[in-house]
Amino acid sequence: MSKNSSIVYHNKRKTKRADINLKSQVNTRSISYTVFCYLQK
Repeated sequence: MSKNSSIVYHNKRKTKRADINLKSQVNTRSISYTVFCYLQK
């Protein structure tokens, strides 16, 4: 019982971390794209 809940907890933490990584990647990509468009002007 406790073993199973700890596995679920670990999975939730993993997905949360992956979500944060994905968001930061999208943020940096959009920022670099904005800078690129700004330099093209």
